[in-house]
Amino acid sequence: MTDLSCKVTYDPRYSESRGHYFRGRIRIIDVDKEPFNHSEHFEFESDAKAWCDDVKKALKRGECILRFCTNKIKLADLVAKTLKVRGAALSSQEKSGIRRILKHSIAHVPLSKLCSSDVVQYARELYDGGKIKRQTVNWYINYLNNVLVHAESSCRIKVNNLAVKNAWKTLWSEKLIDKSSIRDRVIDDTSEGADILEACIDAEKSSRTNIPYAKIYRIVMAQSLRRSAIIGGLKRKHINFKESLIKVEKQQNKATNKGEPEWCPMLPETREVLEEMGFHESDGINSEHTIFPFNPNSVTTGFTRILNKLGIKDIQVFRDGRRTAISSLDDNGYSLAKIRTVSTHSAKSKTLEEVYIKSDIKKVAQEAKVNLPSRKQKAAKEGVLKNHNKHFHQQAADMIVKMISREGKSPDDILNAVFQVMQRKRAKSANPIASRE
Repeated sequence: MTDLSCKVTYDPRYSESRGHYFRGRIRIIDVDKEPFNHSEHFEFESDAKAWCDDVKKALKRGECILRFCTNKIKLADLVAKTLKVRGAALSSQEKSGIRRILKHSIAHVPLSKLCSSDVVQYARELYDGGKIKRQTVNWYINYLNNVLVHAESSCRIKVNNLAVKNAWKTLWSEKLIDKSSIRDRVIDDTSEGADILEACIDAEKSSRTNIPYAKIYRIVMAQSLRRSAIIGGLKRKHINFKESLIKVEKQQNKATNKGEPEWCPMLPETREVLEEMGFHESDGINSEHTIFPFNPNSVTTGFTRILNKLGIKDIQVFRDGRRTAISSLDDNGYSLAKIRTVSTHSAKSKTLEEVYIKSDIKKVAQEAKVNLPSRKQKAAKEGVLKNHNKHFHQQAADMIVKMISREGKSPDDILNAVFQVMQRKRAKSANPIASRE
């Protein structure tokens, strides 16, 4: 039987470099294992006492106490704790980004020794000569920063994010990271979009997949929702057929809308797709039933294969489909406020205006050509009108002189003649250039 002796204590200490402080100490002696001896230093006695109490409670519950030992715990331990404690609040994309840390050497670095050079090396391993885009490397570094920022408040592991803060300048100078590029690709629904939809229908016929690509594609192109709101996140309880509404449970932009659920209008195409799948107001389906219960990354990969077969390399279905749907709403005269309610963009977010809503350049150029002529064009137009008026006035004057010279012409006859000339002028003034020709 294992003989286990454990002591958790704290006591006041003094040193010339630190002055007065308190030392918390854990000593565990197990005859079958190597003794465990760890100490933490605190400025205040209350902190030392609280630390000891927490360690004792953890030992009593049989939990791992490494999270109380800052200089022993590694980044991998913090990642595991983060996924366990904060998993419910994280999106699948965030979880994937955080798990990526475990695949690299930085995961084995003790938190007490984590420094900016470790972060830079992590970025180098990610980039690896361009295997991963700089924008994606930037995302992964931000995921690491997020883990460190919430470590103390969520996981009770005392650590800060100075290592990441101090690494940013080097990451930019070495061109290991970059800002996310703006997606301005719009899918032409009449030709290109029709080909993609047909290819999705063909892909569904394969016995190797059960993903309804065509239905997902139709909803993406109509509803303008993010991938996380459609794949894996959309449940039966989120669909209100009576009022034609869809509930987005988890918002991506947590900085501006705090990640709160939000209802948005269900567009006719989306409703039609859902009804084709057997969903309707009184379908009796379990409220927790997931509409598209698939791995989001698997669906994205499937769409990539479909597009590659068509020879289309520059489309990302979920991102560009969202852009296309928003552009369609804009082209159909929807106001910015109405588009926000459909796309679930936050009122404080600038993304909708700065990224998604962008007028067609050729269309604007044609409108400018008609409505905003140059000075030379204005002068030429005014010259034509001037010459036309001069010619018209001369004709009118000649007619009046001839009529006066004739005998028996009353003033009323002269006025009627002038009136006829003025009527002609009004009819021709709409297109003076054509009348001249």
